[in-house]
Amino acid sequence: MRKKDLVERILMVGASHTSITPEARKIAESNVFDAKGEAIVVRTLPQRIIANFYYMVKRKSYPVKVFNAEEGAIKWLNKL
Repeated sequence: MRKKDLVERILMVGASHTSITPEARKIAESNVFDAKGEAIVVRTLPQRIIANFYYMVKRKSYPVKVFNAEEGAIKWLNKL
């Protein structure tokens, strides 16, 4: 079992018209963090739907929220 890396907050920003590969998803799932929260910024409605569904199925030990803009994500993370 891998030791959890301690981080304060996580901000992930996706580009328009992108998707995550199975290999990248596997790497992301193997990185285990102990954080206050994670904000994900997506640019399109399909990305938002997929991200919300993914985090509904793959629960984290901390809150995760999906945003359309970085400003809202940063404000939310700073409140945690």
